[in-house]
Amino acid sequence: MIKVLLVEDSVFIRTVLKELLSCDPEIEVAGEAGGAKEAVEKLLSLEPDVVVSDIIMPGSEGTWVFEQISKFRPTPIIVVSSVGVRNADIMRGIFALGVVDVVLKPDASKSLAEIGRELVEKVKAASRIDRARLEEYKAAAVKVIHSPARFPAMQGVVIATSAGGPVSLYKVAANFSKNFFAGVVVAQHMPAYFINSFAQHVGKITPLEVKVAVKGDILFAGRMLFSPTNSTLELFRTKKGAVADLTDYKGHIQPDINRVIISCAEAFKSQTVLVVLSGMGCDSVKGAEVVKKYGGKVIVEAESSAGVYSGMPAAVVKSGFYDQIRPASEIAAAVEKYYG
Repeated sequence: MIKVLLVEDSVFIRTVLKELLSCDPEIEVAGEAGGAKEAVEKLLSLEPDVVVSDIIMPGSEGTWVFEQISKFRPTPIIVVSSVGVRNADIMRGIFALGVVDVVLKPDASKSLAEIGRELVEKVKAASRIDRARLEEYKAAAVKVIHSPARFPAMQGVVIATSAGGPVSLYKVAANFSKNFFAGVVVAQHMPAYFINSFAQHVGKITPLEVKVAVKGDILFAGRMLFSPTNSTLELFRTKKGAVADLTDYKGHIQPDINRVIISCAEAFKSQTVLVVLSGMGCDSVKGAEVVKKYGGKVIVEAESSAGVYSGMPAAVVKSGFYDQIRPASEIAAAVEKYYG
């Protein structure tokens, strides 16, 4: 049974979230807190496996609750919030305090059933993170000095992930060598307001230069471009190299993972490596097929490390469009081996 501490000042939202979590027989809402001090007290007394929490809480400033969790009993945190762009200063650094994934509060854009499925999958993924692994994830404190090449990438890696993916992506990014000169594109499903904070966190532990893409960005060797999560990053070939374009595909969850993958495969042909990490659904199967058609390689995260293996990783394995299955900690080395 997965023990969850639910931290939310709105009684109504807390009740809704509790009902959504309680629908799954593997999850127990062991305690609830409506304020910052109460949250810390219950953290210590209940010793939950996962904390589900809003960011802004009565009786605290900014991320005080997360700081106390990190200090006294490090525990994976799923943020459930409606925090917007105006709170960017508060969001900066939350991933270094143990936040491993994000879910938006219920609103008109998604049904309660959809939010419930997403929340349950992310809680289950977070519960599989052991304390030592969480400490590694949080420990991105020393800024890596990036010296990115300023020539266009000749090889392209595309990383596809959603629920449960942040910790796996961290493992992959942290293990690239300083002499890795492919370009990397990341399609990570995450609420739009949080992707910049997450990309900054990843940028602290990888030798690659990391940024959220804007239209016209060149995929240089040694650069990692995140797709924005309110549009879809696609690459197209120019004399300057592979250049980013951003498209809003109405009616699709952004970024559209298959379109990101296919554009990378079309830009780099046989020099493409697709990495499929933890995630819900079957996104990336069409993309994997196109990568293989062009002669590229596909690496799937192993069940032993994937927070949510039954979705994206399992779908690609079932399709047969893959070359290797590896735990997240071994994927960077496997990618680099393909490029010699």
